Amino acid sequence: MKDKIFFGLVGLFILLLFFRPDYDYRLLNKGIYFHHVEDYGQLKELAEKSNVLFYKRSPYSSITVTEQKEFFGTEADKPTYFETLKKLRINGKIQCGTGKFDITTTTLQAALPLLLHKEPRNALNIGIGCGLTQGVLNIYPLESIDAIEVDPAVLEASEYFNDVHNNALKDSRVNVIVADARNFLLTTDKKYDIIVNTPSHPWSSPSNNLFTKEFFEMLNEHIEEDGLVVQWYASLSSSTRSFKVFYKTFSEVFPHIVIFSAKVPKANYRFFKNGSFEIYYQGFEQGELIVIGSKSPIKISEKSFAGTELEKYLKIIHFTKLSDYYVADGEDLENFAVDSKYNTDDKPVLEFLSSQSLYSDSYGRVIKEIQDYLKRGAE
Repeated sequence: MKDKIFFGLVGLFILLLFFRPDYDYRLLNKGIYFHHVEDYGQLKELAEKSNVLFYKRSPYSSITVTEQKEFFGTEADKPTYFETLKKLRINGKIQCGTGKFDITTTTLQAALPLLLHKEPRNALNIGIGCGLTQGVLNIYPLESIDAIEVDPAVLEASEYFNDVHNNALKDSRVNVIVADARNFLLTTDKKYDIIVNTPSHPWSSPSNNLFTKEFFEMLNEHIEEDGLVVQWYASLSSSTRSFKVFYKTFSEVFPHIVIFSAKVPKANYRFFKNGSFEIYYQGFEQGELIVIGSKSPIKISEKSFAGTELEKYLKIIHFTKLSDYYVADGEDLENFAVDSKYNTDDKPVLEFLSSQSLYSDSYGRVIKEIQDYLKRGAE
């Protein structure tokens, strides 16, 4: 009897091995736990619009690169047009891509410190993702750039964006390091002029370790006296309460802070008598927050890159001038988060607090709260 059961299980295993169902990775990697989908029909409809260019399961996560047409201008009084966009998903959650919000954020994460630092010589990029931020860093004549990514599968996925970041990881100045960022920093005494820290959302447990007071202290130890630490924060899907925890933690380590919004230009239409139209950009939509910290005062000046490759990248996101993206500095927000808690290794409150706003209508709430706080202080 035992022999029959044993051979039966072996036979079943062989059948499953060779005749396993053909999973639709478009469905499996839509991230329905984060991206709202009402029912299976809607999920299937969304999945069928995308083409999977890359899929791999690593020891860390499930990585997918998709390509799909996205339609814009569907309002009754506006013409419809589409763009073909690529997106990198980790466990279904979109991390970056070629859409206007992603391109603007990833570009400014590199461009802002290059605009603010007097004469940067080297940089550290934590979290390669699509490679778009790395591509912008490469444009500036830095002497060396260390780029850290914990998951080798993400490096493979980034190759599908080579046409956007110009084969950024092949640049001779770029030293690609496959490692955990914290472990790497513990093994080196090297200091940087610019550190760009762009982990995923803090509600993702591996990423929360890159939002703690202890990690910010590690970054502070590895920047020069006039160095800049750039921290992305997903303010558009965050509650004010969780942002205050982040801000109090970050400002405890870095005495000088400047906050920018990765604003996205609004698309407008100009119609012609022959029925054709063109799109032009005027005004802004609020974007994610980019928080920059330093040991020394940060001077905001309109640094010119006219005639350079960086200017071409800035034109893609319709960049105007630095002051248009400015939100506030540390002095403006001195008591903004005074009653909040710190996010630490032992008490990772941000990991759990930020997850509470995943399904709430929190779009743009953080920036509005900052603006209201500044208004109250000016009265």
